[in-house]
Amino acid sequence: MQLVADITIPNAKKELTLDAEDIKRLKKLRVINPMTYFYFALLCSYGQASPSIDKDNFCDEWGLEPDDFDLLLAQLQKKGALTRKPERYVQLSLFSPAEQGDES
Repeated sequence: MQLVADITIPNAKKELTLDAEDIKRLKKLRVINPMTYFYFALLCSYGQASPSIDKDNFCDEWGLEPDDFDLLLAQLQKKGALTRKPERYVQLSLFSPAEQGDES
């Protein structure tokens, strides 16, 4: 095998930003599947927050059927894509030695 070219790939990071129209176009072209489309639609509409979603308006805006909304939401939850990491708390009870003796 003969070396044809020497290529240098820069380490620069580039961001790709998709808006609602881009996401809808990718779905229409069948580049992304319905679950990915739904996930991107949620991110585009609501970001990383835990919002209250008006299902009817969301479905109208993104061209989804309400039954599809429920199914896709359940699938994403099952895969763990929509779960938040549980916050961890440690509860400590602080008392003085005198208070400890009062409990007996």
